Amino acid sequence: MKLLIAGGARGMGSYIVKDAVQRTIWTDITIADINESRSKRRISELNDSRLSYTKIDACNHEDMVKIIQKFDVVYSAIVPFYIFGPKVARACIEAKVPLIDIRDDSGPTIEILEMNEDAKKAGIPIFLGFGCNPGLTNLMVKHAYTRLDKNSPMTFDIS
Repeated sequence: MKLLIAGGARGMGSYIVKDAVQRTIWTDITIADINESRSKRRISELNDSRLSYTKIDACNHEDMVKIIQKFDVVYSAIVPFYIFGPKVARACIEAKVPLIDIRDDSGPTIEILEMNEDAKKAGIPIFLGFGCNPGLTNLMVKHAYTRLDKNSPMTFDIS
């Protein structure tokens, strides 16, 4: 499977790339970013033959769609989320490629949720809030909850 990590050269995106190279499911992992030098430096640091770079400009819808169509999954960390989240979602819907996004802003989240019918028609899922918080913290809480001793009452002293 081919993974496109949009905004993978910095911040949370660079952690997504670092995690992706640990997974054998990905046959190709492409960092899509506007910053070529930072992307190539990240690729050099990780030294994984599956890694490559492609320039992406999230303000250019047609080019984004052409790039996204070559992949099986898009993981987006392009910032600022309130500007680029809906743009990436629209491009994924048009390209008919599933999207995982780390967004945590309420405004663009609502805007993307309003694209639900278009995503259904395109036959793709869009997963939102898969960053650190929300996202990983939610999964960690669920994991911790499953490990709790259900027979022991929890009490809190709030005095």
